[in-house]
Amino acid sequence: MRSILSTVSCVAALGFACSRHPAQQQAAASPPTVTVAPVTQRDVPIYGEFVGQTAAANTVEIRSQVSGFLQQIAFTEGAVVQKGALLFRIDPRSYEAALQQSRAALAQRQAALGKARQDVNRYRPLVEKHAISGEQLDAALAQEAQERANVEAARAQMQQAELNVSYTRISAPLTGRIGAAQVKIGALVQAGSTLLDTMYSVEPMYVGFSVSEQRHLEYQRRIREHPATPPPLQLILADGSTYPQPGRINLVSPQVNPATGTIAIRGEFPNPDGLLRPGLFVRVRVLIEERKNASSCRSKPSRRPRE
Repeated sequence: MRSILSTVSCVAALGFACSRHPAQQQAAASPPTVTVAPVTQRDVPIYGEFVGQTAAANTVEIRSQVSGFLQQIAFTEGAVVQKGALLFRIDPRSYEAALQQSRAALAQRQAALGKARQDVNRYRPLVEKHAISGEQLDAALAQEAQERANVEAARAQMQQAELNVSYTRISAPLTGRIGAAQVKIGALVQAGSTLLDTMYSVEPMYVGFSVSEQRHLEYQRRIREHPATPPPLQLILADGSTYPQPGRINLVSPQVNPATGTIAIRGEFPNPDGLLRPGLFVRVRVLIEERKNASSCRSKPSRRPRE
């Protein structure tokens, strides 16, 4: 019985050995890959990355300076408009009528002033000849002064009427991107209160982020060591790509936030192609320090015989 069991065990072991695939046998016999990393001495830059958000350098709310019904929307929503371009137009007819009235009132005041001057010029020689009393000349002089003041008041009213007519044309205060119109044609616009739209400047673009006190001190130390070459800012976009235009720091908060122990910093980036939009979440990378003669490894795969 023992002889039979021994024979079966040998056959099973032989069959298991023969059943292994040749590729598996070759893989088991090949030597493993060993990574060799030679140590070198070189300068190693230390970067800091901080979460930030983009913001327009200038944001302007468009409101009207006169009341009236909206007559025209002269732009494409979401487009970039140039400074001075027509955005909205309010019905100008009532303001144009007021302008005509003010011009007529000014003409009347100027005519009255001309008559008062003629009276003064006529009374002067008569007073010298004692043909009229001096009180009459004084009254004529007072009337002339009064009419002169009336002319100035009428001229000011006409200038205000001209301004009101010009205010019916609402132009872009800057070059930038404009959002969706907040009112429709035919809507009543109230002076100073109705929000018509909002414009955002495109070039440059600001990025706000916060750094810890430690990072701020490290950065300031590097600035003191290299005052002529402040390190530029790099921007990492949401898709992981690096924004091609380097930036610079243009504002550091004068105080530390006591609640978070951080300092608010604002970076400025060129935006010639309009790729950056306000409100984007980004990562800001800045060179904090550069360690001199630090050890570094450069990996090089190689094969060593299996021991």
